[in-house]
Amino acid sequence: MITTRCLLWIAAACVAAAQTELPTASISGTVKDADSGQPLEDYAISTMIQTRNLSVKTDAQGKYRLADLPLGSYRLTVRAPKVLMPRATRTLTLAGNPVEQVDFDLPAMGAISGRVINDAKEPVRNATVFLVAREYYSGGLGYFVKKAVKAGARGEYSLDGLETGRAFLVLAEKREARLPADSEAPADPELRKRVLAAAYYPNSPDAEGGVPIVLRPGETREAVDIVMKRSPSYCVEGTVEASGGPAALRFTLEGQWAKMGASYGGRVFIEPPGGQAPRDGKLRLCDLAPGTYRISAEVQSSQSGEELPQFGFAEVTIGKEDVRKVRVIANPGTRLEGEVVWATHEGKPPDGAKLEISVMPARRPGVTGEHTTAHADVPGTFAFPGLFQDEYAVRASVKGPGLYVKDVTYGSGSVLRAPLSPGSAMGGAGLKVTVAADGATLTVAVKNKEGVAIGGQRILMMPAQAISEAELGSLLIASETDQAGQFTSPPLAPGKYYVAATADSAYPVPESIGRLWRSRGRFQEVELAPNAAVQVSLEPVKLN
Repeated sequence: MITTRCLLWIAAACVAAAQTELPTASISGTVKDADSGQPLEDYAISTMIQTRNLSVKTDAQGKYRLADLPLGSYRLTVRAPKVLMPRATRTLTLAGNPVEQVDFDLPAMGAISGRVINDAKEPVRNATVFLVAREYYSGGLGYFVKKAVKAGARGEYSLDGLETGRAFLVLAEKREARLPADSEAPADPELRKRVLAAAYYPNSPDAEGGVPIVLRPGETREAVDIVMKRSPSYCVEGTVEASGGPAALRFTLEGQWAKMGASYGGRVFIEPPGGQAPRDGKLRLCDLAPGTYRISAEVQSSQSGEELPQFGFAEVTIGKEDVRKVRVIANPGTRLEGEVVWATHEGKPPDGAKLEISVMPARRPGVTGEHTTAHADVPGTFAFPGLFQDEYAVRASVKGPGLYVKDVTYGSGSVLRAPLSPGSAMGGAGLKVTVAADGATLTVAVKNKEGVAIGGQRILMMPAQAISEAELGSLLIASETDQAGQFTSPPLAPGKYYVAATADSAYPVPESIGRLWRSRGRFQEVELAPNAAVQVSLEPVKLN
């Protein structure tokens, strides 16, 4: 029998539990086609709750609802089905009541279709067709793969779900899924079959000769036919080696026509052709057209029995003859140590200040056992136990009032917005992260001419130190206003900024950065003094 005392205890426990529950709220709205007004079904709306991703999909009426969100600030991301890059983002603040009618009117996406043919106008079956974009990333400007499809039996292909208003290139390559380690191609180049060289639309061997395609909303660009020309074929001969010498390693080979890996909007990786070397590690890879190739070899930690994996690569350029004596050595990752230093001798960091730093392989997925994230006190030390002599992008963040990462250096150069190549610095130098505490904040209120607040506007901040379009591509700061037309920045380095609010898209691509550069005269100049909290009011502007 449950006694009165037990019932009272249970009731008290329930009241206590209810009192400890944190208040929550919801966000809801509709996603529609901007031109037709038709609802867009199966679009993903996602946000982060601390370190957990929460995602829902729109229903047949284009409606969505994110429920049980703890109060605070959120950044929503909208993605179309089977599309990696976000279609739109929105910043919102939950203060207690549900936030409704957070609607997205998106321009219709585009598509590109055509055929891959050879110079005899015959179809090229099973060619891989890549969508390529020219973008600024990690301090440089390059060509990055955004999507890929296989051509059909008649060489036909279709790239759909494409963003409009951006310039894309289309690249075709004939690649095999698996490569024999010892090709049967004749030793005499004159007896070898001719191969199809990779080509950018319409028929260029390099990206500079490709014709960019810019789609209008809802446009399907047809007859984008790519001509792959026949070429003499060549071989690459050499060995793959582990730290103990030649070994039966897994290898891959890919042409360096456009970069796989991390870029604006995400990371795109497509498994390159590869195979297994014999025990003597010897390779003879043939049927290759002239160009630059990257040969990689790796030993995962589970295979080697060692704590750390092994990885290595070599780049080879084929001209008009075979390439021989290539060595691809998969070395264990080397330890890269780092320190976090305080930018000033005056004062001290707040208690509990922590740094998070990550290094992301820029050209490949991470190798199993490769540790790429570290944490440290401020000041303090950290270490990455095993990084390879490869290219990494560095990301560092610190939390605390007025704190920001002023710079990350390796050897004598900054890698905060430039690639990190472990092992390239002299004298075994490590990473040095400088944290400063004089960060300023900027609060922006966006209103129309009638003084009505406008939510969902992009806030663009151009540091005055950017003296060229290339620098602006790396230094541009972009965010959005919340539903009340407000935006408050994280701590920023003191200095002069040019600030604007706009409904136009802004991406780190040459076309978009060029528009920003030409429009900077209409941005508002703002001076952020150390430790300042500056407020400005802006009306939206149209980019040139």
